[in-house]
Amino acid sequence: MNIVRGSNHLIFVGEVMSYDDNRLSYEIPQLEIQNNPFISSEN
Repeated sequence: MNIVRGSNHLIFVGEVMSYDDNRLSYEIPQLEIQNNPFISSEN
C-alpha cells in the first residue's frame, strides 16, 4: 500500500511513498533509551 503525504507535513508534501519506506522510520535517540524507564533497547 502507498501513502500520499498530506499538506500538513513540511517535507515530501504530495509525494507517494511505500508503507515501508525508510524515510517514514524515526530512530529513538540513545540518550532517550537510556533515561526513559518505559523504553528498552528492544523497542
